[in-house]
Amino acid sequence: MVQLSDVPPFRGETQEDASEWPQNFVVATANSIESGIIRLLPLYMPRGSPARHWFDGLEGNVKNNWSNFEQHFYDRWIAPPPPTQSDIAWSKFQVHMLKDDELFDAWTLDGGDDTSDVSVAQRRIAKWVEDHRQIGQATEKDDDTLLNTTFILLPPFLRAYIQTSLNPQPKTFQEICSVLEQMPPAVLKHERTRKDLSSDL
Repeated sequence: MVQLSDVPPFRGETQEDASEWPQNFVVATANSIESGIIRLLPLYMPRGSPARHWFDGLEGNVKNNWSNFEQHFYDRWIAPPPPTQSDIAWSKFQVHMLKDDELFDAWTLDGGDDTSDVSVAQRRIAKWVEDHRQIGQATEKDDDTLLNTTFILLPPFLRAYIQTSLNPQPKTFQEICSVLEQMPPAVLKHERTRKDLSSDL
């Protein structure tokens, strides 16, 4: 049984482990009513310490309610866990979807329609799609999440192209990737031309 004498003062300094301090404090004051627990808090946060400075600045509804206090304590003193590799990949996945300029760069408008330009464009499209596929796999998200996120974040003209190609909706993430991989560069050229014309108006 944890006693109040077993609970060290909390100063809010970097070397302290704040993760269990609220629970230990509650257990040690188990026989006290909530108002009693709240009144004891300042005694366990020494004056002049970062924790006491923080406590003195809390609003009354936080100081006078243990649940509110506990939530604010965790928000302030418990560092969030570092992002996992899948978290990082998920952020990259969403950002990659918004980099449609990389996809448009697959087609250079000053090159015409000769075979070499089409070949380069197709390779660039394939690389964009393969990057997207690999990032998607690293997220460890389920297929429905990857599918829906990709479809929602795609530019409208690509969503329309996919719906036309698959009639009417893709069913898997890989299906979207395959359609984009096989997309004729002329689709991008047409949209880039339309964008350029719109910006000139």
